[in-house]
Amino acid sequence: MKDMETNAESYIEALPMPKTNFLDSEQMQQEYERVCKIKKEILTEKNDCDMEVDICDKPLETQLEYSSIKRLNLELMQEYGLEEWNQQQSLDMVHNLKYQEKNIDKEILDINKKRKFAQKRASNEICKSYYKTKELIEKNIVLEQEILKLKQKEG
Repeated sequence: MKDMETNAESYIEALPMPKTNFLDSEQMQQEYERVCKIKKEILTEKNDCDMEVDICDKPLETQLEYSSIKRLNLELMQEYGLEEWNQQQSLDMVHNLKYQEKNIDKEILDINKKRKFAQKRASNEICKSYYKTKELIEKNIVLEQEILKLKQKEG
């Protein structure tokens, strides 16, 4: 007992964690689902495009970034007016669309290069097969001619 009083911290640290299934219980699962449902209802907002943005499913950093961008957008809208803000939003959307178009064009070029390479490879295989078949046919003709000669000599 005396040892426990002098080394209380090390005594507690040395104890194993208690094993409990309270957190895994059905009641805790139901409560967790209820709280998440309420949280989602509270945090689900509508943005300017009338699209629902569910913040609850995003990581904390993304939520923070989203909130700061939203606050900055509201400040800019108040400072420069709704018309300027809408114009800037349109320019940003055009910029994003051009960036996406550039990426899609790059993907299309990559796909076309792969397709062209595959077609050339297939064409080479077809040519090889053609020449091999032609060679075999020529050998077959020569063999048939030799067989005919042998039959004529016998008969």
